[in-house]
Amino acid sequence: MKKRNLIYTGLLMLSLVTTPVYAQDKRVEVTNGVCMLEEGSASIVIQAHDKQPMNGKTFRMYKLFDAENSSDNASTSYTLNPVYAYKIKQIVSTKLNRSVDDQDVLDYMRSLNNSNNQSEYRQFIEQVQNAIMNLDSYIIHVESTDVNGNIVIDKLHMDFI
Repeated sequence: MKKRNLIYTGLLMLSLVTTPVYAQDKRVEVTNGVCMLEEGSASIVIQAHDKQPMNGKTFRMYKLFDAENSSDNASTSYTLNPVYAYKIKQIVSTKLNRSVDDQDVLDYMRSLNNSNNQSEYRQFIEQVQNAIMNLDSYIIHVESTDVNGNIVIDKLHMDFI
């Protein structure tokens, strides 16, 4: 009996160690084309494509960076959001074949954001998306759009822009 209890206790302890941790997703509904995140004063407008209506669609939104304006508002400093930093640095480190910091990630992303690298940029974004898909995100569910089929994600913190 004691041996069996010891085995069960060991299995219970093992299950506590190997139990996956799931993200703390925040679900937000879009009604009449608007959803409010109540985090700030910025907004993003997603314009509809006539052949791809957004009603009933669900999007994941990630805040990859934290942004801080300089005291004179002349510049903005970006750092990786700690929730995603490890995964994103891992991807860029593999691409550059060296260890990287936040600035290296920003420089790498900027190097891809031009008309000659659109395919590589898209592949990078897909890699990041796959790497962070199980981490914290906003889940934006579109119940209904505005009259033009668009949605506005409103009251965002400036970090999202």
